[in-house]
Amino acid sequence: MHVPALNTMGQCFGVDQFAAQSIVSLYMLAFSFAIFASAFLSDVVGKKLVLVTALILSACASLVAACSWCFEVLLLARVCQAFAAGFIVVVPYAIIQEMLSGRALAKSISYVSILHSIAGASAPLVGGCFALGDGWRAAFLAMAVYTLAILARASEWKSDYLSKYT
Repeated sequence: MHVPALNTMGQCFGVDQFAAQSIVSLYMLAFSFAIFASAFLSDVVGKKLVLVTALILSACASLVAACSWCFEVLLLARVCQAFAAGFIVVVPYAIIQEMLSGRALAKSISYVSILHSIAGASAPLVGGCFALGDGWRAAFLAMAVYTLAILARASEWKSDYLSKYT
């Protein structure tokens, strides 16, 4: 979502284009590591704890990125977002596999995969809208609000699930 705003972010902090592009490289590196570590960590401490912690980390990192006062803080916030995103992408699949089987499992995984595809395809367009002017900070704020909404909804899903199946 922030690729269209890289030049604006770089100018805001007075860094060159190479440094601004390092935001994407560091994000992808941390994201990859988190995906690799998510299965192990989920098995050790539990999927729910990992997912809730990742959502909270994502919201906090988005707020820090929105309020970043120097380039290094922005980089650190993006690395934290990437770790959170890596867990947020993988852990729901594991939770779905524990809860469902057969056709219901296949349908749920398809829906989640479609949502990930739509998000990936639309993020640059949405980011471009935020990138107009200095709106890149608003994009981080929007991400924080969205993540908190998912966290709130996830707690409702648990109570909905428990009331239906217990």
